[in-house]
Amino acid sequence: MSTTVRTTLIKAGEKTKKCLQSVVWQTCKCVLWVVCAPCICCALLLLPRGRSTRQNHGEPYEPPVPQLPAPRRRTLSIPSSTLQDEQNLLEQPQSAFMNKLPLEIRRMIYAHALGNTKIHVATRDGALLVHGCFSRKTCRGANFAYKGVQKRVGFALPLLRTCRLIYSEAIEYLYTSNTIALSNCGRQNPTIDYLSYFILPHRYAQIRRMHIYWDIDSPPYYFLIPRDMRLDSESSPWITSWRAITKLKGLRQFHVILAAPSSPNFFVHNPHYWKMFGRPLLESIPRIEAKLFVITLPSHTCERRARMKNPQCKSESSKASLDEKHIMGLSSSHTPNPWIRAVHLELANPIPPFINVTQEPGPWRLGNLTFSDLGPRNHRVRHQPPLLELGTELISQLEKNGAGWMHAHGVTEACSMVQRFAYRNCPGAFPTSPEVVGAPCQFFTMRSFLAASVIVGIASSAAVPSPAQGLKSHGHGHKKFNVQVGVRPYYLVDNMDDSPLKEKLESCSEQEFKTSDFVFAHRGAPLQFPEHTLQSYKAAHRQGAGVIECDVAFTSDKQLVCRHAQCDLHTTTNILNTTLASKCTTPFTPYSNGTAATAKCCTSDITLAEFETLCGKMDAFNPNATTVTEYMDGTPYFRTDLYAQGCPKLMTVDTYIPLVDSWNLKFTPELKTPEVPMPFNGYTQAQYAQDLVDKFRHYNIDPSRVWLQSFLPADIFYWIDHEPAFGAQAVYLDDRVDTPAGYANATASIPALAARGVKIMAPAMFALTKVDGAGAIVPSEYALACQKAGLEMVAWSFERSGWLQIQGGGYYFQYVANVTAKDGDMYEVLDVLAKDVGIKGMFTDWPATVTYYANCFGL
Repeated sequence: MSTTVRTTLIKAGEKTKKCLQSVVWQTCKCVLWVVCAPCICCALLLLPRGRSTRQNHGEPYEPPVPQLPAPRRRTLSIPSSTLQDEQNLLEQPQSAFMNKLPLEIRRMIYAHALGNTKIHVATRDGALLVHGCFSRKTCRGANFAYKGVQKRVGFALPLLRTCRLIYSEAIEYLYTSNTIALSNCGRQNPTIDYLSYFILPHRYAQIRRMHIYWDIDSPPYYFLIPRDMRLDSESSPWITSWRAITKLKGLRQFHVILAAPSSPNFFVHNPHYWKMFGRPLLESIPRIEAKLFVITLPSHTCERRARMKNPQCKSESSKASLDEKHIMGLSSSHTPNPWIRAVHLELANPIPPFINVTQEPGPWRLGNLTFSDLGPRNHRVRHQPPLLELGTELISQLEKNGAGWMHAHGVTEACSMVQRFAYRNCPGAFPTSPEVVGAPCQFFTMRSFLAASVIVGIASSAAVPSPAQGLKSHGHGHKKFNVQVGVRPYYLVDNMDDSPLKEKLESCSEQEFKTSDFVFAHRGAPLQFPEHTLQSYKAAHRQGAGVIECDVAFTSDKQLVCRHAQCDLHTTTNILNTTLASKCTTPFTPYSNGTAATAKCCTSDITLAEFETLCGKMDAFNPNATTVTEYMDGTPYFRTDLYAQGCPKLMTVDTYIPLVDSWNLKFTPELKTPEVPMPFNGYTQAQYAQDLVDKFRHYNIDPSRVWLQSFLPADIFYWIDHEPAFGAQAVYLDDRVDTPAGYANATASIPALAARGVKIMAPAMFALTKVDGAGAIVPSEYALACQKAGLEMVAWSFERSGWLQIQGGGYYFQYVANVTAKDGDMYEVLDVLAKDVGIKGMFTDWPATVTYYANCFGL
């Protein structure tokens, strides 16, 4: 090849190489732009804007939040850094305080040593400062020097530094047993806004009582009262502070004093202030989860003619009056100046609100004013609250008679008039101290007539959620509800033998659980909670029960309550430990010479009012007891008293229905067989059955949400004949299966019952299964007869047997006892009942166990 050709080929190769390199480079750049450009654009759009950008757009600039202090080298050391090095751990002998004193006694000591104190809290210069308050008045807007803070709290804080075990047991009482006093005024930072940054979240939620002196015309709230003398309900500091308050989920008593000491003339010359501008301000207040919520509003109309007591207006009612301690606790100001007076509105915040608020009839007169007949009636959510109704009446009378009426009759009469209304509508429920909460209906005291005319209705609606929120939320203002099944279902699955069922249940371990109508809560969750109590029902709801049971019995005044038996109060309540024990059918008799201890207390022995004073306990008794205390302490080995402390609240039908309805769940009340001769004082069995239906009609509950139950065929037939809408899904509880002969007769009667109109049969769960010749669990003859007759079935009761290793589970597993040797086997039985027998639902003492299964199989 000639040199010329070779040179030409070399040059061509170099050009080709450069072209290929250029193509590769351009291709890479294109790929990079295609991949990276969207990411860059998203980053530019999503990155937060700087301070100047926010200010240019008129958005508020949020100040930096306080920084948490650096952790100490030892958690329980003295704050002073110079003393921490000297705190060495010392070996100590075992403490008799911890070793010999029961936990209950130690808790009483902690509460006494660390509680019952008002603590003033402030934030200054990024620090949290506290000061003990030595009276109810000294902390209101106080401006402490805060020197030697740790020594001026005024109670036994050194107890917390004694040892770590005492600290872990006692620290909660610092938050649960004291009143936190705050002052949001110009001398201090808005303490409530930043308090959560200085307190751990779980401690923050333990605060039970709070008192705030709220200066609304000083920074940062002075924009609430601008120059045009209007309130700005959209003020950012106002809304921000209230949002911070809503984080206090454990509040039980909450008192806010709204004051404007820099603008006294504003209130003097504007007596119609709250009537015109108070509603938007108060309506912007969010839901506060406190049983006692008091707002003291500024007013000037209660003057010295009303017999103020420096500076309060005191009731002149001859029948009842506030005691001095209560007035001090709810006073309007720590100064005697007349520019601020108290208008107190106290809301008991039932759930749902304003249910069963009744009023006595009457017209009644005061001076030349006549108030029309307001009741009796039941103010449900859809009705006007009684306080709002009174406020409307007062406003109309004031407009009709003019301002001269007040001067003619005096403010004393005006204030007393409104207080008398409270006594009329809440007889015996008026509090004698600020600590009294939970009155049977809403009550209030008025220290200002003009403010009373307007604020009664305003504050009533401001502090309580709308009806829709009350019925659709699941507590704490949340609409979403998370079902929790706990560890027990996982324990039972782990306890199972290897099988396809176990693999299936294991595959569902991390799924989200939801409420299921397959789960019938038997008396709530009585495996660990006292049955038929508010706490037991709440536990069942949290564990995913779609249907909750109330066993219905009647009291001596023929009111319906939730008890498993008419005569079980001696084993399920504390009645033997109260003065009501004298009313029991059979008083307590101690064990003697081989004769078991006995007692018998019935709901028909006492009235509804007396029933509601009792506390629930775990269903149990000790037959060998020689004292009442021993008799009441007999909880079975497989249950616990862990959640029976305090006073678990007993339920009546009038509290059960609204509660379950507020959760949008379903009902299964059982009409318990009376243990007294019927008719009872003229009260017939038919009226008893009808009264239960009437309760659900009274609360507008759709019959499709109700499964009535009874062991008496006459009750089932009564509902089928007289209340067909409810009778269509009445549940016949069949206890005939307890004996072999009864089992055979019950099985043979299934076709006749179906022909009579019965739709649902519910025997004990053992009657629906048996073991075949191959050792497998299969449907029983009774179950097959129900299937053939087209009847639905419900079984009872799961998780009620204790350990299955003891006699195979006893009564509820008696037909399959030879194949149930451990707790995990109960899921094998449930699987046959659900798939092969085809039960509609399962009653259970621990809903979480059945909820896990139901969610895993889509039931």
